[in-house]
Amino acid sequence: MKKAIKGTIATALLLSSLSIWAGVMASNDSAETSHVISKVESSKAGAFEPHGKRPGIKNGTLPTDEKNVSYGFSVPNGFAYGKVWIKNNGKAKLTFTVKNTHFDDIVMSGSVKKGESKSFYVDPNEGWGADNHLIAFSSDENLDGTFSVMCFDNDKFE
Repeated sequence: MKKAIKGTIATALLLSSLSIWAGVMASNDSAETSHVISKVESSKAGAFEPHGKRPGIKNGTLPTDEKNVSYGFSVPNGFAYGKVWIKNNGKAKLTFTVKNTHFDDIVMSGSVKKGESKSFYVDPNEGWGADNHLIAFSSDENLDGTFSVMCFDNDKFE
């Protein structure tokens, strides 16, 4: 009798965990397709290009006819340490956020004054997590500048 009850409980737990996993997978699909990537000035702006053995966006150019623009990118397993570099050639302060699109969490944010460039590093105790991300830029005036997003496999950002 006890074996039958244990078997019934084990089956119920297995089935409930499968339905939870199916719900998580379904939410992954909708999160991945829920954002829109804005138009860019050139075909290479925001495109992934290899940087040594590290994945990342290299030499992205911000469109000069937009006040807001977003780029999607994926952080692979083992490369959760992120660095963002921005050069702001615009007429106003530029702000940015990096958001994990699966959890809808902002994992980095900051601003760069007009005419300046600045590097931002993810908190080494947290990392970005291996997932899909979105970097969004905004300004009160049209954007103008360049940026770089790189992922590293160590907290020395090398």
